[in-house]
Amino acid sequence: LEDSAYTLDQTKASIVQKLGKVIKIYDQTDKNIAFFLSEITRLGIELSLSRLVLEKAASLCKQIVEKKLGKGRSIRELCAAAVYAACRQCGCMRTLDEIAKYSKMNKKVISHHYRILLKELNCPLPPANLSRHVPRFLNQLAVEGRTAEIVYKILEATEELRFKSGKNPVGIVSAAIYVASKLAGEKITQREISDMTSVTETSIRSRCRDLEKHLSFLITL
Repeated sequence: LEDSAYTLDQTKASIVQKLGKVIKIYDQTDKNIAFFLSEITRLGIELSLSRLVLEKAASLCKQIVEKKLGKGRSIRELCAAAVYAACRQCGCMRTLDEIAKYSKMNKKVISHHYRILLKELNCPLPPANLSRHVPRFLNQLAVEGRTAEIVYKILEATEELRFKSGKNPVGIVSAAIYVASKLAGEKITQREISDMTSVTETSIRSRCRDLEKHLSFLITL
């Protein structure tokens, strides 16, 4: 255990040192920078994030400090938002629920700070690719064959209709899995999907209604 803890400390120290090269600390008295680096490192280890994502998050935090966006706001919440934005920019499959879980903060609060970053830092974000979330969810639910095929067809249709705009992508994927399982005659409950994706059953039902409303082809699948 002592060796394991020592290795973890070494890993954290190495990441902080590398991120320090991204954020050049001109004012050594500014403790906010050091706190950002420490929190980014902690979240990065908890979420198994790549160096690329961590460096992107560090770069965003540098901009936060330069533009003084932390004034009157929680640094920890801004940091969590920066990590989420970095994941989105790098195409890393980490949900807002996962960020909230490991940062131990409210998802809505992180989402609020995330929107602030998008507005104030003009962060370019690629459109959400729903299919990115599918493989690990299907694997965890042991879904394959006809059900998996229908899931991808549903998500392809939502991309074409741009129906997903403003919706939680994981919520749409959760609903697609549930609808597909019903159409394929496979027994997967909303509770099972909810437990695995961290999307509430209420949200899954709401997204199911959206799918049925916008995708009339479902009845013919």
